[in-house]
Amino acid sequence: MSTSRPSDAHFASRGALASALTQRLNERTRLSLPASAMGLRESAVLVPILWHGDAPPEVLYIVRRADAPTHSGQVAFPGGKREAHDPSITDTALRESFEEVGLSPEDVTLCGLLDDVPTPAGFSITPVVGIVGLGRHAPISFQPSQREVAELFCVPIPAFSSSYHLAGHTRWQGIRYALHEFHYADPAIATTRRIWGATARMTYQLLSLLDLVPPLSDHD
Repeated sequence: MSTSRPSDAHFASRGALASALTQRLNERTRLSLPASAMGLRESAVLVPILWHGDAPPEVLYIVRRADAPTHSGQVAFPGGKREAHDPSITDTALRESFEEVGLSPEDVTLCGLLDDVPTPAGFSITPVVGIVGLGRHAPISFQPSQREVAELFCVPIPAFSSSYHLAGHTRWQGIRYALHEFHYADPAIATTRRIWGATARMTYQLLSLLDLVPPLSDHD
């Protein structure tokens, strides 16, 4: 397998970033969990990367409503459970993103899949990485679901390195996992956003492809 890694040159444009992430995601061996055999419900999220004008690329997050039926009040990526009518797990991520934030599938350039992430709540989450608005000059207008989403926020990719924190380790089903966290000082609200749990794990996976977080050992 090639050991090529994205570099600063890949941040020259949205197209270059999309190509770099697609190449790296296709080169790696992805962890795909047998959800049914593990007693887990298949689900998927979109990991949306936005890039407008001269600003650095950003990762979009949602904050779930405090009264949401699952994962209430948590920082997350748009996504949810796979339904019987979803042709693929990627379609699940795109459908849920449209339902939760009004993002049209036509505005997402898919790059590939990160490792599946199991959760103690009984889900196996497949993260789908996509560049939003590739080829568009106008910013995307989002329409958050009032029933599920309290707010949206973005974190510039360069800001992740200084906000990363390894919060320790835990064991689940006999496997040792790192507890990743990101504490982002959001200037828009003058407070710190805490990204943790499965969402932080997926964020860490993405950033590791770009050499923006310290490497950890297996099962971390």
